[in-house]
Amino acid sequence: MRILDGIALRAAALLALILPTIPAAAKQPPVRVLTQDEATAQCGPIDDVLGALKEKYGEHVLWWGDTDDGVTMLITQRPDTRTWTLLAVHGGVACMVGSGGSMGAQGS
Repeated sequence: MRILDGIALRAAALLALILPTIPAAAKQPPVRVLTQDEATAQCGPIDDVLGALKEKYGEHVLWWGDTDDGVTMLITQRPDTRTWTLLAVHGGVACMVGSGGSMGAQGS
């Protein structure tokens, strides 16, 4: 549970950094961050999770970064729809933290 608490805090911080980069004028569906119980229920081996995101949604890894305590945060994205998924990976297990649409970068 301690790792998942840390993952939730890191995910919230990451979203706080990413969301302001999306142009305000762009139409965006609401972003919903999963509760800890929902995130726990949406975990699996990293290869299976990435395979399912690719097959079902056409998403590929866009960005990843390692935390100081060994958790890797991944963002997958589908370029044509700009949908995205945020994953936290620890010990070969990936948990979905959140997902949304209309991802962009500052200045785009």
